[in-house]
Amino acid sequence: MMPRSIDFSPSWTSAPGETIVDLLDEKGLSLDEFSSAIGKSSSYIQKLIDGQTSIDAQIAEKLAAYLGASVSFWLNRETQYRCDIERLEESPSEVSERSWLSDISASDMIKYGWIKADRSVANRVKACLEFFNVPTIQDWYARYDNDLKAIAFRTSNAHEHKTGAVTAWLRYGAIKAEGIKCQSWNPELLRSKLPELRSITREKNPAVIIQRIQDICSACGVAVVVARAPSGCRASGATTFLSSNIAMILLSFRFRADDQFWFTFFHEIGHVLMHDPKALFLEDGSEVTSVEEEEANEFAESVLIPENVRHELCSLISPSKEIVNARRIMRFAKRIGISAGIVVGQLQHKDIDRKSVV
Repeated sequence: MMPRSIDFSPSWTSAPGETIVDLLDEKGLSLDEFSSAIGKSSSYIQKLIDGQTSIDAQIAEKLAAYLGASVSFWLNRETQYRCDIERLEESPSEVSERSWLSDISASDMIKYGWIKADRSVANRVKACLEFFNVPTIQDWYARYDNDLKAIAFRTSNAHEHKTGAVTAWLRYGAIKAEGIKCQSWNPELLRSKLPELRSITREKNPAVIIQRIQDICSACGVAVVVARAPSGCRASGATTFLSSNIAMILLSFRFRADDQFWFTFFHEIGHVLMHDPKALFLEDGSEVTSVEEEEANEFAESVLIPENVRHELCSLISPSKEIVNARRIMRFAKRIGISAGIVVGQLQHKDIDRKSVV
């Protein structure tokens, strides 16, 4: 078994000047001789040793030439020292802030353009609090307590995840959903639109797909948002009601294949139509199941491959469960009005390897 790595963060630091003094002692040289050799005053050398003056590229070259080691060694030595100083000067509250920023994957929030902030902890915390619309981190925990508990319940311990990152993804989805003009929730209308939504599976252009399902669903009171999930959030989809009149379906495109996208989409519609509007449903790619999840799976399968053609799907499976004819799949998919990728995905679910389709 490989030993676990340990995050070593000592409560002390060592300035590069200490290394300079040690090397001078080894060479039997005085500070005056050293200052003369590199063309710097004695006061400058003393500040360099005390850590009051930083080692830049020019000084690193002189140190490498006169005392040994490489230029990169001296520059890295300087960088590490400055980082240690910054870490040791942090207060307990700043350490706590860093932990919170890590849990909500603030770096990814910046990378994805959800917030704008520089590298400073204070500015990142401020931007994230504004994103969540809360005044303090303590208020964040209080406001999102129910969501955090629901996320912890809905996700599997078998996979590494950050509840804060999931909350950030859900919050971003809610912000984007606010920009989608929706009619009031109308489950009957949504059910009537299922055939039309299903027909979009044959569309190849992702931008067209998203626009069409957003238009149809918004007319039924459902805001559909597609947003990349930050690190620590394994979810492929989520469903929740933002109000009594508006539901949100949030999709991450975590699975790139079209069959997985469409199955997740109709799975979420199943939750919207069949289950508690006060609940949060989260698909995190784990083996966590419940009655509601099984029902949503069955709903998605029934929409994509209706019961009356299920036997034909099974007929596409060869006796050896290894070879399936691609032309038969394409003809079957075209006849029932869905993409061939979805048919392959359903066959794969029945233990047919995607690579075995010929």
